[in-house]
Amino acid sequence: MKKALLSWSGGKDAAIALTEIYKNKDYEIVALLTTLTEDDKRVSMHGVRKALLDEQAKMLELPIEYVYIPPHANNQLYEQRMKKLLSKYLNYNVDTVIFGDLFIEEIRHYRENQLSNIGMKAVFPLWQKKPEDLINKFLYEKYQAVTVCIDQNVLPVSFLGKPLNEKFFSKLPETVNICGEHGEYHTFVYDCPLFKQAIPLKKGNITTKWNRFALCDFQIDKKSS
Repeated sequence: MKKALLSWSGGKDAAIALTEIYKNKDYEIVALLTTLTEDDKRVSMHGVRKALLDEQAKMLELPIEYVYIPPHANNQLYEQRMKKLLSKYLNYNVDTVIFGDLFIEEIRHYRENQLSNIGMKAVFPLWQKKPEDLINKFLYEKYQAVTVCIDQNVLPVSFLGKPLNEKFFSKLPETVNICGEHGEYHTFVYDCPLFKQAIPLKKGNITTKWNRFALCDFQIDKKSS
């Protein structure tokens, strides 16, 4: 079985992609791979805390690797630091990175080109799958997630910090991709078929970023754990 890394944001698409990889048994996932901002140790776009990602990795019984970048880092610096970590794995014959992207060609080409430059390849197990089918799978298999970030240009703040259930999806505007593939919303998975147990969450403050994105600061609810 080939060995691979899995690009991990903590959200639903990454979790579904991991489930698909395990089901098809084409790859052994040796580690999750996440980019964090250096100063606050959070996922750059979503604002998810490192402690939550550590807990997800624990529930999946997988190692997690972090690439730290400064706030407002340019592509060159991001690519340099990513290359350094990926090259370490390439030395151990891990030449594949798996992504949960669905259909945006520009993103796919970028990932493929960057990995090709260092002798690695990208795999997209969810590519071109119907978003509605993925959401049906998400609901049927009882994934549990909350919205941690929304784009206020396309969604009202009332969608932030909400559980992803039938009510949530039924209220999404028709102009919004049901999977949020264009960045309309981002999620954090606190339970899924692969977890040993659910992660108890405590909802925190709401902040804004770049006068556009609203973020909800979830933490581990230690009283429930």
